[in-house]
Amino acid sequence: MILFDNFVQNIDQLVKNPTFVVAYSGGLDSHVLLHLAYRYCQNRVGSRIRAVHINHQLHVDSAKWAEHCISVCSSLKIPCEVIPVDVQKQAGSSLEALAREARYQALGKELGEGEQLLLAQHQNDQAETFVLQLLRGAGVKGLACMPEKKSFRQGQIVRPLLKELQRDLVEYAKQYNLIWVEDPSNQDIMFDRNYTRQKLFPLIEKRWPG
Repeated sequence: MILFDNFVQNIDQLVKNPTFVVAYSGGLDSHVLLHLAYRYCQNRVGSRIRAVHINHQLHVDSAKWAEHCISVCSSLKIPCEVIPVDVQKQAGSSLEALAREARYQALGKELGEGEQLLLAQHQNDQAETFVLQLLRGAGVKGLACMPEKKSFRQGQIVRPLLKELQRDLVEYAKQYNLIWVEDPSNQDIMFDRNYTRQKLFPLIEKRWPG
């Protein structure tokens, strides 16, 4: 219940008119976000929620992941739009960055006037972003990392889970028997974020467990 209570408090502080577009990948984090937003809207007159799944078409199972997202949303009676994007690999460019750019472009086109695009980044993601920005030599602006809310196209981006630990999202998912997809690319340490998460942070947490 603590995670949901925190979610409600954060949304009420960040959003005036709850018209949510949940960026739903089908993974654990975005499924928890979808479920929290669904519960929130159940008790808010005038609130609206829909989901958007971006199919990057980079994995053999990407079509199955899209079907999973449609099925989950259907069970909750949440409209779900699947948008395919074409991520062109470029020499010297990060595939991770290219996919992110294509995803945000597609989400931006989908966002209506005054809608809030809910993203599932949490405190662990924020810590990883800080370290990656630091290693890339970012300045003060870059080290400020991800804001909880910012203007985006016709609406705004809202990250209501940014103060939450990922382990609490895992516990929530288990409590509500949520089923999510696992993208095997999340284990590929070729990507900077995965390397930071799997190799660097365990060392940091071992030395400074607090």
